[in-house]
Amino acid sequence: MGILKRKLLHHGPPMNLKTLTLPLLLIAVVFIGMGDRFLPKPLNTMSFNTRNAINQTLMGLSPKLKPQKPNAKTEKAVDALPH
Repeated sequence: MGILKRKLLHHGPPMNLKTLTLPLLLIAVVFIGMGDRFLPKPLNTMSFNTRNAINQTLMGLSPKLKPQKPNAKTEKAVDALPH
């Protein structure tokens, strides 16, 4: 009975951080990226909100660009010309 009990308790290699990293990462990417399309109601809202929070955080890290007129130098040069 001892051998049978050991075989029943031992299903495979032990799960450690290395073996869990890829599956958990894939689940997280699918949850964040597409979870709001196929998950049930409370989870799809969480997925959508998580994705929006990540987007807002990443957008906040980028420098704020001031839109410039493409013809600003030309207009300045034209204004400097004598009339």
